[in-house]
Amino acid sequence: MKRLCFVAMLLLMLGGCVSLGGSGGGVMHEKGDGDEAVVGGEIIECGVMGMPSVGPSQEYFGIQAERAGDLEKARVHYTRWLQAKPSDEGVWYSLARVLMGMGDVDGAMVAWERAGEAGFKDIGRIDGDGFWEKVKEDERFVKGIAKVKENRGKETTEGMVREFLKQERLGTYVVLLPEDYEAEAEKRYSVCVILHGSDLNEKRYLRVADKLGRDDVIYVLPRGPFVTENSFRYGQEGYTGWPTYRLGESWGKVERAKFHAKWVMDCVEDVKEKYRVKDEKVCLLGHSMGGAFAYMTASIYPEQVRSVFCYAGYYFEEFTSDEAMSELRNEDVSVWLAHGEKDQVVGKEFAVELQGRLESWGIENGLWLLDCGHRVEEVVYEPMEKWLDEVVRGEK
Repeated sequence: MKRLCFVAMLLLMLGGCVSLGGSGGGVMHEKGDGDEAVVGGEIIECGVMGMPSVGPSQEYFGIQAERAGDLEKARVHYTRWLQAKPSDEGVWYSLARVLMGMGDVDGAMVAWERAGEAGFKDIGRIDGDGFWEKVKEDERFVKGIAKVKENRGKETTEGMVREFLKQERLGTYVVLLPEDYEAEAEKRYSVCVILHGSDLNEKRYLRVADKLGRDDVIYVLPRGPFVTENSFRYGQEGYTGWPTYRLGESWGKVERAKFHAKWVMDCVEDVKEKYRVKDEKVCLLGHSMGGAFAYMTASIYPEQVRSVFCYAGYYFEEFTSDEAMSELRNEDVSVWLAHGEKDQVVGKEFAVELQGRLESWGIENGLWLLDCGHRVEEVVYEPMEKWLDEVVRGEK
């Protein structure tokens, strides 16, 4: 009944703004220029249609809640924003993604349809969100994809041909050296690459390295090569490994993944030239999108990777094929997986299914299903530390 009511509410929102009481005690409703709206107990000045013009928006709060894994709170904030700005195709898409994470497929499909009708056209963003794999055969989703492509077509004109060419540009990464690096001039160290999640940056994961311990390890933290939209909208440093613009039809997941994977390995090669590294092969650790790219990088460069630890990652079938499994096994790459039982952003099924594939191919692996959500919580560090001690430091 609750799901039906929410779907009905989404449908009603097409006709304009609808009042919605939230847990914060605020109500968002249609207002005119210069009016004020009470949102979460605070007065925020509003522009046309109640859009906040001063202070963080409901969309901003929704993004923060989604990052924190609180999908119900994200749903409320996104819904409030759409009451004020029902033409925001990006937030309709975000709402659809949140509802998918909550298991409300019907509600997600309604929001997905509204995103297309509002003009959503970022098909690259769709491909980068792995959970759509669950509904890719759904007639409503297929219809929505057609609408997205139609929206993109409106940006073209007769005779226009879009070409793609690799360009050379500067990227950045962080190196964390062990405390004894300067004192032990002859000592060499293992390398552990840490890959950040989508819309985040490498600095957010410095605490992960500190928590795991700096002894005997050189940590390398590359920044994703593509700037996300939120960096411009909110001034936050957010990056992703997926191109943020649509590539040609010939650029599938493998081709796009190679951009970030090559950047990761370029960082590794640079570290090998500048610092005292004792291993030819490196270890990769990633969270969320970083977990996905840790595994994909190992699949693309199995001869250069010793082991990966993927937490809360998603895994595409292009990288779990028989050919990919054979390469990982031949190069003796071990794959450690961890996932939160309560993860509402990326389902644990991704990890369970990949572990089954690894097991059937005789590839060394481990799987931890943890009592947590999507974030890197305290409970996650136990298997991470075990992997670091046994594999990265122990060269297992």
